[in-house]
Amino acid sequence: MDPATIRDGSAVATGRPMTLLLAEGFALKTFPYAEAHRVCVFFTRQHGIVKAVAHGSRSLKSKFGSGLELFSEIRMSYREREDRELGQLVTCDVLKSRFDAASDPVTAAMLSYWAELVIEFFPPHQANDAVYRLLTASLACLEQPFEPDSLFHYVETWIVRLAGFFPDLKTCLTCGTPFAPDSDIRIAHDGSPECVACGGPANATITTDARRVYSKLARTSPAEFSTLVIEPFARESLAEANQRIIGAILERPLKSYSIWRQLRMEPHGL
Repeated sequence: MDPATIRDGSAVATGRPMTLLLAEGFALKTFPYAEAHRVCVFFTRQHGIVKAVAHGSRSLKSKFGSGLELFSEIRMSYREREDRELGQLVTCDVLKSRFDAASDPVTAAMLSYWAELVIEFFPPHQANDAVYRLLTASLACLEQPFEPDSLFHYVETWIVRLAGFFPDLKTCLTCGTPFAPDSDIRIAHDGSPECVACGGPANATITTDARRVYSKLARTSPAEFSTLVIEPFARESLAEANQRIIGAILERPLKSYSIWRQLRMEPHGL
């Protein structure tokens, strides 16, 4: 939002009305704006991704409290105008905090990665109930014992699927040959699946074991899948393939993924 249209938390009269909207959602990201404010990114059930300025939120006496923390579940009201990218956050009531879960570095890195994926893959102001339900069910898994890698890759894979970018793993895109159930699949640099004969040695490989993981993931709830232990070789194959697919779509790596990988390689991780 143009700073000239913001003064003391209120919109300056510009001749265009602002609409007050209500939504429930998750806080995904914040970054500083001017001296005392933050720009906040939310994923809401009613309106998809919403960006709004939280006036005074960098103050110790901020009225928004923990509602802006990563994946806090909130009920919010905000003002929005058609010709402005940013709205103005009015209220932000916390329905559920993820403060305790996010105090663990590995879990915090996982949540940051999920948030970055949602921001990158889904456009603003487009509700997506399937993604909202995925996040709701997956976040509930944090309240019980879970395998971090399993839950991490479950949400990662499903976000790519729900965004419509996950490749069809039934047929080689180059030669058209159906993949045998017990064969490896290569993922090319552009994210397309190929048989071993067509794929180059530098391509990422989805092993037979990783294919079984994908298959189970596609028909299992996050609560059930998050308790499974993925064998290291299959996990690495799945991780490599997912990153090849995501990298082909976004044309760059996500910063939060490298933090996750670093933490998982430390003693308290793997």
